[in-house]
Order: sequence, then structure tokens, then C-alpha cells
Amino acid sequence: MVLYALGYRLSENVIESKPVGVLIVESIPRRSDVYIDDQHVGKTPHSAISLVAETVNLAVVSEGMTTWQKNIEVGSGEVTEARDVRLFPEENNITTIASNVSGFTLSPNRNLLAVVTNNNLFSVLDKDGIPIAKPVELSSVPDQLLWSPDSSSIIFSIKNKVSVVDITKTPLLLKPALKLNNTSKFTWDQRIPGRLHAITLDNDLISYNLATGATELIYSQVKFFAASSRHIYIVDFDSQIHILNLQGALVTSPHIDSDKEIKELHVTPGGEVVILFEDQSLSYLAKDNLLIPVAESVDKLGWSPDEQVLYLQIDDTSLHVVNMLDERLSYIPLQQLHLVTRLSRPIRNPQWFAGGRHIIYQADDEIFITEIDTRDNPTSYIVDSTNLGDSQITVGDQGSSVYYIKRTGQQNRLVSASLFVDVE
Repeated sequence: MVLYALGYRLSENVIESKPVGVLIVESIPRRSDVYIDDQHVGKTPHSAISLVAETVNLAVVSEGMTTWQKNIEVGSGEVTEARDVRLFPEENNITTIASNVSGFTLSPNRNLLAVVTNNNLFSVLDKDGIPIAKPVELSSVPDQLLWSPDSSSIIFSIKNKVSVVDITKTPLLLKPALKLNNTSKFTWDQRIPGRLHAITLDNDLISYNLATGATELIYSQVKFFAASSRHIYIVDFDSQIHILNLQGALVTSPHIDSDKEIKELHVTPGGEVVILFEDQSLSYLAKDNLLIPVAESVDKLGWSPDEQVLYLQIDDTSLHVVNMLDERLSYIPLQQLHLVTRLSRPIRNPQWFAGGRHIIYQADDEIFITEIDTRDNPTSYIVDSTNLGDSQITVGDQGSSVYYIKRTGQQNRLVSASLFVDVE
């Protein structure tokens, strides 16, 4: 009984016993077929028990989708996981949403697209490209275009002049927000509807009430700031961090044991913080205010949606991840730089795809989705291979689609690539 509990089973000849383990397989779409060493064992989600602890060939198959296949080592007396399997369509299904597009952004609820055309017309479209109201003519291409967290409003900055449009009302009208003119780094408050934060020319952090037009001083001598769902993180000109509540009251000013200048803060909604210094080194600010070095040089980075893992681009041709906090992610060691992919050409505009176990990016004229599971090499999927220039890639709801600008020699079209996922 003790040996059984430790994962041992008697072989057929009862003389030799071999250690065994468990393999858990989950996938999108669900109910995909699971094969282990070419034998069909069930459909996802599936737990294969009493597998001999050795390397097995795991394949996940679904009609019309590319097959996922890897050699996976089953641990002795352990649960080995393949929970992040994602299948993609064998044939690309690309639909044109709008033509002659210079820029776009997807609403937080993933239901609406704000689009600016080459002739400076602003439109709000549904996911099928149908306008919800008559387009509005702008004076020029916006410098910034930012949705409110509840997807009801959009704020514009055009040559340092700021306006807001309420998309719940028709016709669409741009309402000037004069007190935000010439401000920088304006963001929506994540918890208080209709409130924004911005830094003035005098380096004051202010809040702006959209309904009343009133402003309130939050903090002075602010170099830059970032916000979680509960706090505002301030960096002053002495490179000190101050943490405020959403009403602007000081909560704490953690001492940072570093003489380097802070360049950026990257803060998750839940309050996880990494600090990018002027020398491009990156550190994690732990709960006890200790700095944990992450990487010596970083060009681009981003927290995963579950706020556990960072992607890092430390040079032009490679992508890494660092598993900061997720002890369950057994195939990526904690707090170690982990190479995901390296190409022979520059990688552009990386970002997390859907659940945070894949990264989507562009290299030359191709758009890739690559998994971060590097066991037996990560699998990659090509969304598009005929795209020129920056695509402004944006991921749709739960990865069901990808929106991007398809640039050709003739025109720039906003398109949607359907990835056919099961969202049960």
C-alpha cells in the first residue's frame, strides 16, 4: 500500500516494478482528442494516471485545428501538467473591418473598435465593422486615444488639446476637456468612474472629474506615476517612490536601496511592481520593499494577465519570460530568465496573448503566436505572413480573434483574424 501511494505498480510479470506518474491535459478548444504514444486515451480535460515515469509523446487533436504535439517527461510519483495547450485553425479566416485605417483601439469589454482613417475620420464600430453612429471629423490624427475602463467614453489628445467623446450618446460629439490641455500621461481611474489622472506642466499630479470639469491636486513634483486598482504610485524628481490611496492620501514611501535613477514603473491592477531603471536594468519590488534583480538590460516588458509572469525583450531578436510568482507553473523555474524564442530577424511589438501562456508579436511581415512552454521546443502559429509595416496588433476576447492593420502596397485595412476557440 505504501509503494502504491508513492506511485509504484507491479508490472505484468510481477517481478519488475516501475515508478509511475500522472499527466493532466487541458486545452482550448475543450473536448479535443488526446493521444499518448499514438494511443487515443480520451478528450480534454483529461487525466492520464499510472503512466510509466518516462518521456511520452503527447498529441492533442481537433478537427480543423493544427495538431499540438510534444515529447513530455512524466515525473515519477508526480503530477505532470500540460494545461496550456491551445490549438489554432488550419486555415486563416481573415475579415476586413474597415479600410484606409491609420489607427485603432479595442474597448476594454472587447466589443467595440475606435477607428481613425487616413482622412482623419473617427468612428466607433462593432466587431463586425458596423458603425454605431455617424463618423466624426478630427483636425488631425490623435496623439493619444484612450478608452474609459467601462467602455463608455474615449479621451483624445490632438496636439496637446484634450477632448472626450461619450459613445453612449448619438450623434458622437467631442467635448473639450480644457483643464487637461498640455497635460501628459493622462490615465483613467480604474475604480472611480468618470475620473482621470494627469501630470500638468508644473509637474503636479491632478485628478479631473469628467462630469463637473473640476480638478484636484493629488501630489506635487511628480516625474511620472502608475496606478493599480487601489493605489497610485508616484516617482518624484529624487527618484523616490510614494504610494497613495485613490483619494491622494500618502500610504507609504518605501525606501529603495538603489542609487540608480528610476525610468519606469510597471504596476499590475493587483499591485505587483517592477522598476525599470535608467540603465535599463529591471528589478521586482517585493512586499517587504526589497528589490529583487530580474534582468540586467530590458527593452520591452509586460505583466501577464494573471499578474504572475513577465515577458521581457532584452534584445531585438529574442523573447524571454520570468516566472515571478506562479509556483504552479512547473515548467518555468521561479525568478529565472527563461528563453522562449530567438529569431534571425528583429521582433516587434510583443504582448501577451489571451490567458498569458502565449506571446503574440511581429517579425518582418509575419505575425506569430508562440507558447511559453518550451518543453521539447515551443510551438508557434502564424496569424498572417503578408503584412507590411507595424500592424498595431490587438487581441480579442479570450483570444477568439486578433485585430490588426493589414498593410499592403495599395491600402491599410483593419482586419480580424478568427482563431476559433471554445470559450465555455
